[in-house]
Amino acid sequence: MERRGTMELDIRGKSADEGVYEMEAFIDNAVLSGLNMVTIIHGKGTGILRTAIHQRLKSMKSVKSFRLGLYGEGEKRSYYCGVEMMNEKKRKVNHL
Repeated sequence: MERRGTMELDIRGKSADEGVYEMEAFIDNAVLSGLNMVTIIHGKGTGILRTAIHQRLKSMKSVKSFRLGLYGEGEKRSYYCGVEMMNEKKRKVNHL
């Protein structure tokens, strides 16, 4: 079975709980699909959803890094996230 993931999630208009739930499933799917960069669009609104997403991204082990969008990328209305497998171990190379 081939797994495919999309690189963008649009959760504008969702409550904080709904948005975080959908984002967690989206990132899990992205990791399983082998994606290493995804976009989460949360919109502008009151900032409640953005804050909830930010807090959850900070604690997710599969999220290597994240940042708000830059000019032309949606600015403060989106996050760009680098993701990786949770169980992926960095291999050390022993030099003799």
